[in-house]
Amino acid sequence: QQRILTVSTSRIEIEDGVQGIVSLMQDVTKRRLAEARLRQTTSLLEAVINGTSDAIFVKDLSGRYLLINEAAATIAGKTPADLIGKDDTSLFDRKSAESVMEGDRQIMRQGSSVTFEETTTVDGVKRCFHATKGPYKNNAGEVIGLIGISRDITRQKLIEDQFHQAQKMEAIGQLAGGIAHDFNNLLTVITGYAEIILSELSSDHGLTEPLTLINEAGQRAAVLTAQLLAFSRKTIVEPKTLNLKRVIEHLGKMLRRLIGEHIVLNLDFSDKPCNVVADLGQTEQMLMNLYVNARDAMPNGGTLTISTRAVVLSSINARNLDLREGRYVRILVSDTGVGIAPEIQNRVFEPFFTTKAAGSGTGLGLATVYGIVRQSGGSISLNSAVGIGTTFIVHLPAAESAESPAELSAQDFAQDFAPIGTETICFVEDEESVRRLIRLVLETQGYTVIAAESGAEALAQAADHVGNIDLLLTDVVMPGMNGRELVERFRRRWPLVHVLYMSGYTGDAVIRYGVETAADAFMQKPFTPLALARKIRQTLDRRR
Repeated sequence: QQRILTVSTSRIEIEDGVQGIVSLMQDVTKRRLAEARLRQTTSLLEAVINGTSDAIFVKDLSGRYLLINEAAATIAGKTPADLIGKDDTSLFDRKSAESVMEGDRQIMRQGSSVTFEETTTVDGVKRCFHATKGPYKNNAGEVIGLIGISRDITRQKLIEDQFHQAQKMEAIGQLAGGIAHDFNNLLTVITGYAEIILSELSSDHGLTEPLTLINEAGQRAAVLTAQLLAFSRKTIVEPKTLNLKRVIEHLGKMLRRLIGEHIVLNLDFSDKPCNVVADLGQTEQMLMNLYVNARDAMPNGGTLTISTRAVVLSSINARNLDLREGRYVRILVSDTGVGIAPEIQNRVFEPFFTTKAAGSGTGLGLATVYGIVRQSGGSISLNSAVGIGTTFIVHLPAAESAESPAELSAQDFAQDFAPIGTETICFVEDEESVRRLIRLVLETQGYTVIAAESGAEALAQAADHVGNIDLLLTDVVMPGMNGRELVERFRRRWPLVHVLYMSGYTGDAVIRYGVETAADAFMQKPFTPLALARKIRQTLDRRR
């Protein structure tokens, strides 16, 4: 068996000139093996400490670092050697450092380990850490410092906050959509009968003015419910390829009147094509709402800048925006206004949230923008600083096809009279007050009417009818048989029947059965008797 020895030899003088040698021999095998094991253990410990992405550190009673790994030092862009013997003021800003050191002193006083989350500021940026800290004790059990391990969870917390915000917005959207549906049924009846009575009265009749006010109030309420539907992403859309430059230029004259002479307007268009597939009306509403918001943020004047850019989002950047990687069009709407305080920035897209004075806004403008952007497959975010201004950043998916963008032209003027007809119409509406109104409108226009409360009743009455049925007018979402199922069964007997859907909202049932983009076969509640008569005539006159 091999042994490790140390030998010490010296020459000595014995007597009368006689010299000798004294040798001391010591077996140090155990000590050398222990030292080797210590070096190995130390090397392994250093590899573990510096090989982890978590911050590991040991401090003395004064808060000075006795040991700190590379991950911890990297937080401040330094090396472990830079920080040994120094305290947290070398890592964080003074306020954060004092807070961390006071917390460490409390842990050392209480003598037990604690796991918690702490927020500090590093180079002006807030960072969140999940930390476990405990007392560092000597062999006698005395506390001589602190041991800690900490993980940077800033990104994780950001993702969690985004997820919770998305959940909250989705819940609010579901509520908004349901409220809008119920209100649209009521508004259909209110504005419908008001319009019918007004058509029978002369302009100087005593009831003409109050009825006109009722009708106008109903129309304003209809606008609010339409905004709720837009926020909840439950609006029928007619997507087409749009050139955003043309859309913005089309709104230009109206925009300059809207923002006033005290605001400077800058348009900055990309040299590359910025085409998107979106609903024209929704896109214009989104832009106008952002313009109005910017104008209101600059009561004393300023600069409004609108820019477009064609961009490609990487998987990481897209994921941060809750999008898929790929080509997008980025729209920036920037103002030099009052800015938005950090504590309310994550609430600006909530419906009915507003910082304006009472009566100055509905709180639905930015909520509508949020809904339109999300329904279009995009994202919206903002950067803002109080006293400097705000920039809203919209990303919309770029058009993939080579299809030419739709040309923008003035809308044809609508007829100011209700067209009549002699066809037979079967309609289904589960709300009695709406059903009575529709029947009155259709019969007044000369149609033969089969009215039913449910899909089953409509099929039964239609089966008893002698003669052809030209059009089926049906609500989409009904108890029992929904509108799409009714149409499928109806067409087994009358395959050429025209179909017109109507609904107070376009929730899951509408989208699931393929009506979401059928703008030419859908009537959004609330509608007026005149609008209903025109839509029915338009549907009947289409080629089968």
